[in-house]
Amino acid sequence: MSRDSTIGTVYLLHFDSLVEHAQHYLGWAVDVHDRVNAHLAGKGARLVAVALERGVGVSLVRTWPDADRHLERALKRRNNARGLCPVCVEGHNARAAASMRASRRRARQAGRA
Repeated sequence: MSRDSTIGTVYLLHFDSLVEHAQHYLGWAVDVHDRVNAHLAGKGARLVAVALERGVGVSLVRTWPDADRHLERALKRRNNARGLCPVCVEGHNARAAASMRASRRRARQAGRA
């Protein structure tokens, strides 16, 4: 079985504010839980690491389970992560709620450090 046809999960991370040019990161993983934890530990994509370095909140906002790399590429080619993001689609109230969740998560993590 090729890597492209391996089944996993496509996931969308939302940044609480713009990082460089982006407010989202779209990825794929066999184990999405481990991959998102790697991102949040600064050991994933450079864009996510930069967001964390700048204190920008990062939230997992959407998943597409039982997906292969072809779906990831198709979604990336749409070049419309904002349209796929429930936080952005729901508007200001949803963005404020996500920011508060991310702030609480950062506060909890800071308390454990």
